[in-house]
Amino acid sequence: MKISSLLLIIVITATNFSLAQTELRYEHYNILNGLSSNYTTKIKQDKYGFLWVGTIDGLNRFNGYEFNTYFKNDKDVNSLSENSINDLLIDKQGTLWVATNVGLNKYIRLSDNFQRYFCSTSPVKNATENLIIRSIAETQDGNLWLCTDKGIRILNTVKNEIVPLQVKNDSLLKFIESGIGTIYFDKKGIIWLGSSVGSGIRVADSKTWNPISFSAVNKTFPKTDI
Repeated sequence: MKISSLLLIIVITATNFSLAQTELRYEHYNILNGLSSNYTTKIKQDKYGFLWVGTIDGLNRFNGYEFNTYFKNDKDVNSLSENSINDLLIDKQGTLWVATNVGLNKYIRLSDNFQRYFCSTSPVKNATENLIIRSIAETQDGNLWLCTDKGIRILNTVKNEIVPLQVKNDSLLKFIESGIGTIYFDKKGIIWLGSSVGSGIRVADSKTWNPISFSAVNKTFPKTDI
């Protein structure tokens, strides 16, 4: 979902005896004061306190006072692979990952630049074709699941390799390969898959990758009304 520009809201609570008052104060940031685009897509905060803001035209790092912007540079292989940012993820190690319309990027803090990861439709190693990555999810083992326009790819962060997800069920495989926009792993071992092409949601068992019916899923929810 795109947010028109960026609002940073500070909540200040003051208590005077039995009277509590809450004052909302905000600053409005846009291209006039440093943001790379007025259309933002994702905001994350890292362990150093920086706010990372993804937009449709560039990545921004905010230190509380000003923005540092990052863009693709055709002459620099350590720049972003593309300027349109779809998702940001900060993993358990504190590393920032950037999903774009042209592959995945890992932020290297010491050199203040990026390592590009090609995410190809081809099984050939070192292929240079890149898929559109809609979103990123981290699993318990530290691997990254990449939701792309051609299915799901898994980045093994130890081996530094990206491989396609292997699914034997033909119906579920067809749904996945048509394009996945988001993925969620719940506490009961169920994987929720959201289509990026208007095909709705499918759910599957995380161990067997067998599809699960919604009637079966409904039994896992608490029997309460909200």
